[in-house]
Amino acid sequence: FFSQLLESKNPNIDTSETRYRVPIWILSSACAEIIACFALCPMEATKIRLVTDKNFASLNVFLAMRRLIREEGFAALYRGSAPILIRQVPYTVAKLAGYEAISMFIGGGLLAGILAGAGAAVISQPGDVILSKLCGGSAVARLETCYLSVSAVYESLSIQQLFAGLTPRAAMCAAICAGQFFMYEALRPTSNPSLFFAPPED
Repeated sequence: FFSQLLESKNPNIDTSETRYRVPIWILSSACAEIIACFALCPMEATKIRLVTDKNFASLNVFLAMRRLIREEGFAALYRGSAPILIRQVPYTVAKLAGYEAISMFIGGGLLAGILAGAGAAVISQPGDVILSKLCGGSAVARLETCYLSVSAVYESLSIQQLFAGLTPRAAMCAAICAGQFFMYEALRPTSNPSLFFAPPED
């Protein structure tokens, strides 16, 4: 989409050039993750309430979501969107754009996936720590004042604290991304529609 948009604005631009491809990867992955976050935020808000509120602990996900909407309104499902975006958008951008950029130099596959996953973990670690702190305190676990809470938590943490637990998370993300991108590269040849829908014969 962004490649076509850029080319429509300036037909002389070659979007296959690295100086255009990298920004397009970054913008595309960021937009995709923002859409995904807003789609999944209700489930995340419900999960947090199930974990942190004993009054919800006995309910299943759907009953908890219905009760949350009934008691606090539909907007309650999106109160945690800010801290979730802070964690997820940098992670996805670094993972997807990073993988494509790394693949240009060493080729796609396991090693590129490992490096992209580890890099994504490093970049998104502060957001992950902030979200964990928000969900860990009873007063702010509901994320009712998420913007103020994010600012307060960030200011209360040192650089070392923002990257606490990075090593195991980087190892986990590297392993997950290696598997994801290995499957991606293995299945990518079959994603060509012409393999399944032959063009009509003349």
